[in-house]
Amino acid sequence: MEITLNNGGNKMTFKDSDKISKSRIINLREKNNLTQNELAEKVGINRSVLNRIENGSRHLRDDEVVKLANYFHVSTDYLLGNDRMRCENHIEAISKDSDEILKTKIINLREKNKLTQNGLAEKVGLDATIISKIENGTRKVSSSELNRFANIFSVSADYLLGNTSNRYQDEVDLKDFLDQNFNKGMSYADEELTDEDKQRLKIALTQIFWKYHNKK
Repeated sequence: MEITLNNGGNKMTFKDSDKISKSRIINLREKNNLTQNELAEKVGINRSVLNRIENGSRHLRDDEVVKLANYFHVSTDYLLGNDRMRCENHIEAISKDSDEILKTKIINLREKNKLTQNGLAEKVGLDATIISKIENGTRKVSSSELNRFANIFSVSADYLLGNTSNRYQDEVDLKDFLDQNFNKGMSYADEELTDEDKQRLKIALTQIFWKYHNKK
C-alpha cells in the first residue's frame, strides 16, 4: 500500500520522504565534516544503524529523528522532507520524553477526530495492533509512520513531537514570519543562504506583498 502526502501542494510518497531524509542526513553530516562513526557517537546511535539509515535499508525512529535534528539544529520537518526551508531549531525533547509526547498527541488527535484505533489504522495503512502498541508506549514510531500521522491529522512532525505548540495553519502573518526567521540559518534546496541572500529575499517578499496588496 503506497500512501501519498501533500508537500507544499506537491504529491510525495513516503518512499520519496525516506529518500529525502537519508539525503539530508548525509548532506548535513558531510557539511559538518563528520564520518558515520563520529556522528553516531555524537548522537548516541549505533554506527551500523546509521549506515543502514543512510543507505535506505532502515527507517528512522522517532527518537532518532529528534536526536539528529537536535544535533544539526534543524527542524524535524526539514529532516523528514516536509519543509524545504532549513531553519535553526534547538529541540529540547529527546528520546523518552518525545515518545511520551508523541503517543499523547496521537491519542488526543485520534479522539478529537472521532476515530477508533481501527479507523486510524486504516487511514495510515498500519495494523490496528501497531496503533495500540504505539499508544500504550510499547512500540516506537518510524519516520515514515510519523509522516503518515502528520499528514492524516494535518499537523507538522514538530508538533507531534512536542517541539512546537503551533500546528500547520492556513494563514501565516508574513511580517512576523520575516522578522522571526530571517535572522536564523536558512537554506534553499539544501544550498546555504548568506546574510546578503536573506536580506535580498526579505526585501523581495515585502515588495511583492505591497505590490499586490495595493492592487486590491
